[in-house]
Amino acid sequence: MAELYKKVIFDNIHGYINLNRVESRILETLYYQRLRWIRQLGFTFYVFPGATHTRHAHALGVLFMMDQVLRSLGKAVADDRLFDPKARDAQTTFHRTMRLAAMLHDIGTLPFSHTIELAYINHWKRRQGHKKSKYVASHEVLGSHIILNTDFEGGLTKILMEEGIDPVELSKIIAGKSDNFLANQLMHSDIDADRMDYLIRDAHHTGVSLGVYDKNLLLRNLTLHEHEGQEIMCIHEDAITVAENFLTSRYFWYSQIISDGTSYKFDLIAAKIYEYFLENGLAYSFDRLMEDVSQKPNEYFTFNDSYFMAKLHEYLSGRIMHPMIRELSEMLAQRRPPAQIKIAPA
Repeated sequence: MAELYKKVIFDNIHGYINLNRVESRILETLYYQRLRWIRQLGFTFYVFPGATHTRHAHALGVLFMMDQVLRSLGKAVADDRLFDPKARDAQTTFHRTMRLAAMLHDIGTLPFSHTIELAYINHWKRRQGHKKSKYVASHEVLGSHIILNTDFEGGLTKILMEEGIDPVELSKIIAGKSDNFLANQLMHSDIDADRMDYLIRDAHHTGVSLGVYDKNLLLRNLTLHEHEGQEIMCIHEDAITVAENFLTSRYFWYSQIISDGTSYKFDLIAAKIYEYFLENGLAYSFDRLMEDVSQKPNEYFTFNDSYFMAKLHEYLSGRIMHPMIRELSEMLAQRRPPAQIKIAPA
């Protein structure tokens, strides 16, 4: 009888989440543990105090939802194969690869999530005019680089290859560029595993229930349809309202949480401060993150929310002076939003 490997984690949203051996090994790496120190919603906790949940918890939640979707669609294997490290047939490998894609889709997340990423994107756009940037700045590019180029002890590439997972195919699925249409759809579509988790998780931690949808009803009504040789995830016609409810919930979640006027002001302030750091060589450039920091697990681990806050504290302590940046730093630290001017439409 095969010897099964199963690690159990309790999640406050989904309950017990079971991990197989490759997922457990990934979980213990510094690359994944770093996600414990990155908030899921940036500075949204300035408005919703409970919104301090992390990318670490979210990624595990996406893994769980991916597994539930695969089981609903009949694309999952039984537990005696999923948790057997020696089982490496095509169907088992697909099941594992999709779970890993869910687990690792945010491995390149920048401090305070999309807040600091905005600074890197703006800085990259300015540098493009001078052709000074080697890489396109985004968390997807950084994450793909880590998955493909860390073939050393403690690196993701090494673990994946040892466990029979193709890092190239995994990276393509996460980027939505796989030849398998269904794999892309499960990771990147209007109704995908990522959104299925964060709508419920963010609603729970902010207390804003507008993002809640009927998860069980949605899962029960997923089905497969073949079109031009490709499998496509569909929803039973009789349950089309649950899909509409999901999309509506996402719209209201975005308008009430992500686009909240006050919290978004602080995200923009933080991004502006970090742009100054980048322009003056006071923070990791994206090129250095790609070529150097991502290859050093211990150094990459420290590139989290605390990395930005430590630099912010330098301004607050008076060690570095710049009138505008100091004012913005004080506003961010003291939670003083800028005034808002409303202009009537012309």
